[in-house]
Amino acid sequence: MSQANLSTRILYLCDDEEPAFFEGDYDYFSYKLEEKEKAFIEKRKTEENRTKPVVRDASSGHRAQKERRNQIQRLEKETEATLDRISALEEKVRALEEEMGREEVYSDPVRITKAARDKEGLESEIEDLNEKWFSLSSELETLKGAE
Repeated sequence: MSQANLSTRILYLCDDEEPAFFEGDYDYFSYKLEEKEKAFIEKRKTEENRTKPVVRDASSGHRAQKERRNQIQRLEKETEATLDRISALEEKVRALEEEMGREEVYSDPVRITKAARDKEGLESEIEDLNEKWFSLSSELETLKGAE
């Protein structure tokens, strides 16, 4: 199979989630989805084990609601900031790819090597941020479901 026929980036679309990019081939994408599912199941089990009937007065219920709203707002801001950072890094990758396509860069071994390393570092950071975004989104979804 030629290199041109391999997928290196997959856009994941789901009805109840924000779209997400996965850097890598289909096997990596499948692996990440399995990890996501396992983490979700484990989180549900942990939550079910922690839920015990607790007698609360009205003020503690109001305080808990306010804390949950504050946590939701914090997670929404952090999720948005993470998406913004991912977009900025993806733009840097595109700029690097353009630079790497220029003859004066690809014909210079030092410059092309540095550009390739920089691109690899950015793609790794994007992957980490995608995982962070997924984790934040899952936590946010759980909190919103508890309201």
